[in-house]
Amino acid sequence: SVALIHGAGVGGGWYWHLVEAELRSLGHTAVAPTLWTGDDTATMSDYADAVVDALGTGIETGTD
Repeated sequence: SVALIHGAGVGGGWYWHLVEAELRSLGHTAVAPTLWTGDDTATMSDYADAVVDALGTGIETGTD
């Protein structure tokens, strides 16, 4: 499984759409979550939880 994480100011997971598609075509599970919680008090732990949730969703729903 591969989690592609965007940087600040990039605008979201869409930034990785080409890399994500290529990884999937090669048989990998790849997710590129948008790490925007809408909460200015969100911590790194909140963002890490969002990534773990995205990995779980990508694996469980078979979108890999």
